[in-house]
Amino acid sequence: MTVFATLTLFYEKCRFRADFGASSQPIGREIYARRVRFTTWNLWAGDTTAKLARLIPRPDVAVLCEVAQSLPSPAAGQSVPTWEWSGTLPDRGVAIASWTIGMERATPSDATTPGRHGLAVRLANGVGVVGLWACPEEKGRSYGSEVISTIDSYESLLMSQPCLLAGDFNLTPGGQADRRAGVTRRLRELGYVSAYHAYNGIDLGDEQPTYFHQFKRDRPFHIDMIFLPEHLVPNIRSVDIAVYDGWIDAGPGRSDHVPVTIELELPTQ
Repeated sequence: MTVFATLTLFYEKCRFRADFGASSQPIGREIYARRVRFTTWNLWAGDTTAKLARLIPRPDVAVLCEVAQSLPSPAAGQSVPTWEWSGTLPDRGVAIASWTIGMERATPSDATTPGRHGLAVRLANGVGVVGLWACPEEKGRSYGSEVISTIDSYESLLMSQPCLLAGDFNLTPGGQADRRAGVTRRLRELGYVSAYHAYNGIDLGDEQPTYFHQFKRDRPFHIDMIFLPEHLVPNIRSVDIAVYDGWIDAGPGRSDHVPVTIELELPTQ
């Protein structure tokens, strides 16, 4: 390797390390980039194994909403994911699943309680994942208040390491419910932005839909989202939202939501 190539490689390692705020890593420990596929999808209950088989290519990590507590069976040629779940009904909750990266459950702040369906994990690569399904149980409690409760519960995690916050927010960004609860404003204060909006340069209100109310094409909403620290937006390699045809209109394992998937460069330890 030439001197120029060696210096270039050293620069890229340092730049990537700086992007992830890795100053706490021991000096001399190398961190290499790896492209990770991350999906959030509301499955609308049903057969978890059959529905996950529709996610092709399979994600490395996923936040799954309205999903049963039981671990899915391995589909043909696929392994069983590492599985963390939270909810009040055994057939409908929120789960974080990982097929390729080790993870452990994160504990919320002692001072707050997550929303009814909210949980978080720490991935083995030093990245956190906060998953939520905004579905209030108490009368008078809003979707926005559920989201805010989960954000507050895991604020220390969100601020101590880069995280992905994802799931079914059950509100449109910039809409009336969002403005009333201050969800996107709160996340912005913490330095987090929507991967879809930031990557595509899309304004609030101009989104591609992720949910079709009562399975109707003419009742679309953008309510499933992935947020990440703004300084990681340059690490995003793609953002994909599935479309109505082929996902909503027909076939076994359908849902009234479509998957939202991003690919980005994350560190490997």
